[in-house]
Amino acid sequence: MGADPQGVLYLAWLRELRARRPVAVVGPEPSAGDLVKLSREQVARVVDVWLAHGGVQLVPCWRDDMPHLAVRVDFDRSAGLHGLLGLEIATALASPFGVVQCAGCGYPYAPAKRRPRADRRP
Repeated sequence: MGADPQGVLYLAWLRELRARRPVAVVGPEPSAGDLVKLSREQVARVVDVWLAHGGVQLVPCWRDDMPHLAVRVDFDRSAGLHGLLGLEIATALASPFGVVQCAGCGYPYAPAKRRPRADRRP
């Protein structure tokens, strides 16, 4: 709560989650497929709220060593834990190798080719 001592961001996050929840329809018993679809939509909504309140965004950038436009994931560092968790969620979703913490700067990143070896510093 260091970056949000009054809990304003946290309360806004909770209001946002509650505002867009699907309304249960009274009717026939939902099928297993309907329940899976509803669960997937809810998970996607929660991830969307985390990314929004964490200030996670895609930032296009040109790198000298690449001939094409690259995109990096950035987050609002003043959002505190929301920002860091949002960044970790985004990188985990973007990379099949998961999220690794850089041994040099300490920021999480998604490996491009493979997960770093356990016996070496990432």
